[in-house]
Amino acid sequence: MLDAYARLDIQGEVDAASHLSGRLEIGAGTVVKNSVFRGPAIIGRDCVVENCFIGPFTAVGDNCRLYRARPENLPPCRVGRRGAHLSGKIKQIN
Repeated sequence: MLDAYARLDIQGEVDAASHLSGRLEIGAGTVVKNSVFRGPAIIGRDCVVENCFIGPFTAVGDNCRLYRARPENLPPCRVGRRGAHLSGKIKQIN
């Protein structure tokens, strides 16, 4: 029954090694490789997401590059600056 609420809006490219679950939006021109997504999450247009874990309540703006990033277990996480580049684990700073 809960799967009825899951929505995938994938306009980019996702490889077979990636795993998607929950409500997700992935923008046009975005390339996802070897990554795990747990929605709800939104990834903008023309991004590259490689070897990442994208946790729930994450939003990534357009033209961002994420490599080995793990924005998870945070309050809602937003990578909003256009063209941001992230690599490695992202931690909450109090």
